[in-house]
Amino acid sequence: MDRSRGEIAKEAVRELLAKYEKSPFEMLNHDVQGVKVIDRKMGRVADIQFKPNGIHCIVCDASYCEHIRFALEQPDIQSIIRKKQKEGWKLPEV
Repeated sequence: MDRSRGEIAKEAVRELLAKYEKSPFEMLNHDVQGVKVIDRKMGRVADIQFKPNGIHCIVCDASYCEHIRFALEQPDIQSIIRKKQKEGWKLPEV
């Protein structure tokens, strides 16, 4: 089945827009003690703390939530988590 140039162009634009669609989350800043994640859906900043016995999101009052999931996908945070795990901290696998 041959597609027209217009159909091909529409598909390419859709793929490009999907690629650059803004996530509802963005890392504000981070250090070895935790990370702050902007949550555009809630209109708040989620403060995620790294502690020897685990990770905790203050906004959700949880050890696992969408903010933590987003943070754990970030290469900078993965590096911090791995370092802390080597020090014996009980943090999620990344």
